Amino acid sequence: MDAPDHRPSAAYTLAELAFLTLGASAGRTAQLMEALDIAIDPREFAETELARTSRDPATLRTLAASTYASVRRAVAGNPATPAAAIRALTREADDVTVERATCHPALQVADLEFLSLTGSGFVRAGVLRHPRVPQHLVDRATGDADPYARAVAAGHLRVREEALARLAVDDDAMVRAAAAGHPRLPVLAFPVLAADMDRWVRIALAANPHLPEAQLVLLAADAQVEVRAAAAAGPALTPDVAALLADDVEQVQRALAASLFCPVGVLRHLARPRCRTAVRQAVADHPACPADLRHHLAARDRSIYVRQRAAAWLKGPVSG
Repeated sequence: MDAPDHRPSAAYTLAELAFLTLGASAGRTAQLMEALDIAIDPREFAETELARTSRDPATLRTLAASTYASVRRAVAGNPATPAAAIRALTREADDVTVERATCHPALQVADLEFLSLTGSGFVRAGVLRHPRVPQHLVDRATGDADPYARAVAAGHLRVREEALARLAVDDDAMVRAAAAGHPRLPVLAFPVLAADMDRWVRIALAANPHLPEAQLVLLAADAQVEVRAAAAAGPALTPDVAALLADDVEQVQRALAASLFCPVGVLRHLARPRCRTAVRQAVADHPACPADLRHHLAARDRSIYVRQRAAAWLKGPVSG
């Protein structure tokens, strides 16, 4: 007789979860792990699954004090977790748990006020992501001593324009980058940030939907290839700038070929045999690729990957 297969499937039944928890509580964790041929602690698995799916307040309060960080994270992300347990989790040492807890719907404005006064910079930043955060806490965060909190404030949709202008010239590059991508960035800040010494600031600016063409041209000629690629992929891309970038290096061409704002004429340019395979494949994958060009790529491109991708689109829109 063949030995029974004890390996569990990916989906555990409630009975199996109960068995795992019972076995773990009886001190037989090691034996269970060996018998089931799994690389995690069965008790941790069972508690995490329960913390993720339970809607019972008493159960969630108990699991909030679990010794496993993965369990506490799951409790913090469960919308049914009671407010008292969530408040305790905001004082955790684990950043993922704290981040989930500070955004939890059970927290009220008074809780957010308390956390913004007593929490770390990471906690204060998390408070800003809560849907109930009042305007005065957003205002206060723009002058926070912690640069991460200021960066989150700079990206907040309700940050005031005068504060955003100040954050755009902050001493910390992370803060300037957050301000650079804000859709309400003041007009006068664009030329300043386009000349910023930090490339991540310029990359963030390239993604701003209201980037003026004068600054777009500067970013398209940037010495850093990542900045030029960001300009090619950005929502402010114009036909003239797309044409300028069409003969750039492969990384820029790939970003351009994947951009929904890339003109059809530039797509044809990027489909030439001299362009790299990844670039031509991106053209074949573009939703706006003309039918005649896609037929040509499907029938005559030298790369089987390009031909297959173009042929797949000819059968209907594809994804992935």
